[in-house]
Amino acid sequence: MKPVRRHPLPANPTATQNIYDLYYANSPNYTYALESLDAILPRLEQLLRPGDQVIFTADHGCDPTAPGTDHTREYVPFVHVGPHSGAALGEIEGLDTVGKTVLEAFGVAH
Repeated sequence: MKPVRRHPLPANPTATQNIYDLYYANSPNYTYALESLDAILPRLEQLLRPGDQVIFTADHGCDPTAPGTDHTREYVPFVHVGPHSGAALGEIEGLDTVGKTVLEAFGVAH
């Protein structure tokens, strides 16, 4: 087996919003989507090699209990599976946390 170099692998699962019908104040489906992600995290952690990291985040938030389909929440998820997993970060101001985490993962000074 050949060694695999580490590379960032960005993914944009926009289909998630369509599959779970998350645009239309659908609280039960929103709950199911989050529970599904929670359910796969332990298996994902088992598949990671030492030093591998995964980040789940979003560009906007939507409150499934609010009427309409607009972006209704300023807060977005930030799930980081890696060497510091399990830490509660609380509220973070700014999207730079994602960038700083990626830079740190690749050993780039910031």
